[in-house]
Amino acid sequence: MQYERIILELLSRINTLEEKVAVLEMGEIRPIGSYEKRIDANALPPPSKKYRLLSDYLYNNEHSRISLSFEDLEQILGFKLPPSAYKYREFWANTKSHSIALSWLGVGFETVEVDVRKKLIVFEQKRQYREEQKL
Repeated sequence: MQYERIILELLSRINTLEEKVAVLEMGEIRPIGSYEKRIDANALPPPSKKYRLLSDYLYNNEHSRISLSFEDLEQILGFKLPPSAYKYREFWANTKSHSIALSWLGVGFETVEVDVRKKLIVFEQKRQYREEQKL
């Protein structure tokens, strides 16, 4: 059965080519939403489609510090925030493991103030990110 060997060899070659393409894509510019993001080995995953409107809003805003009420956020996103956003400050943590956090981290912002009682959040653009955008 030479056909099986040929198929296995072709699959192996395809796998090798896919790995090479992945390496070549590092450093390439790809559009994400209404902005571009440089892809590299340390890049954050792109924001989920669910929270992309928040990424776009922050990215296109000319201010480096942005205060938003939870109601403002819901208007930007087009849906209600989950109950945990209203109860736990940890929901707003700057962590790569939470999809909503990737929406602000991916465009160079961090949460710097969160007041769950007043339903208010403040985002601030990281200085390093601002300097990279000027280049």
